[in-house]
Amino acid sequence: MEPVLLKMATKYNRSAAQVVQNWAWSYGVPTNARTNDPNHMVENLNAFDFTLSDSDRATLLALPQDSCDLDHSFYECAPTAATNVKAAHPLQQAR
Repeated sequence: MEPVLLKMATKYNRSAAQVVQNWAWSYGVPTNARTNDPNHMVENLNAFDFTLSDSDRATLLALPQDSCDLDHSFYECAPTAATNVKAAHPLQQAR
């Protein structure tokens, strides 16, 4: 897990999942946090009763957000040698 995200989770006394859900929601991006576990359902609902600071939101936005940034050889969205093009992540365009 991303160390910056874990530090923020500790800072806000939340889980990393709650921080990510809150961050995405702050940009108007809905999340689909599916679970059958009642405890996780409550955790998901409690992801929206705190506010990330502007600097923390910017820090998260600067992290790699496209799974292709992590391992280009594994994902379908990896650029090909011929095109070397990858679609921009929607939140990167929000800056």
